[in-house]
Amino acid sequence: MLVAEATWLAFAVFSGLRTISYVPQIVRIAKDPNGASAISYPTWLLWTGAHASTGLYAAMNLNEVWLAIGSSIYALCCLAVICLTVFKRLAHRRTKRVSSRDADENSAWGGRLRSARRDESSRRTQSVGEGRAKMDSIERRTFVKVVAAGVLATMLTAAPIGNPFAAAQEKYPLRPVKIVVPLPAGTSPDIRTRMIAEQLTKTWGQQVVVENRPGGGGLAGVQAVLSAPADGYTLLAAPATVFTILPVRANRPDLDVNRDLVPIGLIDHEGMLVAVSPKLGVNTLPDLIALAKREPYKIVIGTLAAGTLPHLAAQLLVERSKAPMIVLPYATGGSPAAIADLIGGRVHVVVVSSDSSKGVLDSGDLKAIAVMTRERSANLPDLPTVAETFPGLTAVGWTALVAPKGTPEGIVQQLEDDLRKALDAPNIRKTLDQVGRSFRPMFSAELARFIQVEQELWWPIAKAAAGSK
Repeated sequence: MLVAEATWLAFAVFSGLRTISYVPQIVRIAKDPNGASAISYPTWLLWTGAHASTGLYAAMNLNEVWLAIGSSIYALCCLAVICLTVFKRLAHRRTKRVSSRDADENSAWGGRLRSARRDESSRRTQSVGEGRAKMDSIERRTFVKVVAAGVLATMLTAAPIGNPFAAAQEKYPLRPVKIVVPLPAGTSPDIRTRMIAEQLTKTWGQQVVVENRPGGGGLAGVQAVLSAPADGYTLLAAPATVFTILPVRANRPDLDVNRDLVPIGLIDHEGMLVAVSPKLGVNTLPDLIALAKREPYKIVIGTLAAGTLPHLAAQLLVERSKAPMIVLPYATGGSPAAIADLIGGRVHVVVVSSDSSKGVLDSGDLKAIAVMTRERSANLPDLPTVAETFPGLTAVGWTALVAPKGTPEGIVQQLEDDLRKALDAPNIRKTLDQVGRSFRPMFSAELARFIQVEQELWWPIAKAAAGSK
């Protein structure tokens, strides 16, 4: 990105310097008709076309406002030189034609006729001089009009892009948009993001592509988004861990999620479920703890990758309960892989979201025994909370749609508005009802405050967990 920006900046500076260097040449042509003969039409036409095209491309595709204005002014100056040169050459030819008619034909009329012709020639020469002066005055006025019109056209062209990205904002998006999910496919953030992407595709008429980039507790996905242009075409569906755990575990001074990511809207919010295999023979969380203490290190808890909220929540459950259980994070495959292993008998407990586990819960292959919210869900009133057994132990997962820092404010605002409409769409609401939970979206400033509160809650826990290793 730095190389590309430096290249375009250098080109813009070059255009400006070339424009300034041509001012004396324009003045010389305006004063001296013979100076017009030094102009090469093909060269000037080539420069005019090249810079006009560059200005148009910069304004429409690169969002480089100063490059667009500089190239446009350069092209207008080139066009002014060409027009002025044409005027001068036409005037010069007219002068030559008039002068040729005044030549002495050396006729046989004698001295009196020649004297009369000289007088007539003198009068004509004076008339031609006056005509030439008048022509020069007209041409200068015409040149001033051409330059003034060019400057006015440039100002009118630049007005819609007084904000460097105004033109892009009005037409956003012009091409497919990519949303990066830093978790495997089939996880709750992935499922919710694909629902939103489908709705935004209908709204925009442009494809919204979801790309899974798991790894590093979300670091791989964050880096992929931050390395892309901040133009609104690469977004991040950031799970809670990107803001609450990654900053602690990554230990990267160059990474500041609060500085580098711009919140747009909350697209998911749910408490983690503690679910077991029906074959395990337990129905409540106290039953699970008692079994684990009777059979130390026989119970295996499957979670998302290390450093994610479900993984940290499972570790906290083991620490608070003092039950000797093994926590197994799935770096590849995530929650779906852990659930598959539970059905296969290799894992006994999972900490998952309701989205990623709905199918197996409905089929009876998985049994929820507790939810990690502060209060029982109105949709699942018979499901106890973990906090009822271990007060204060909660783990609420959420996902926020964010953009990299530097994304134009107009695009961020449009994303927020369109996301708000997408979350209110009947099909999205119907899906939420089907998974049995309510959801209240948050946007911009409210979302930023929510993230701050979550960080204050989880950063000490994440630091303590990291220090205990």
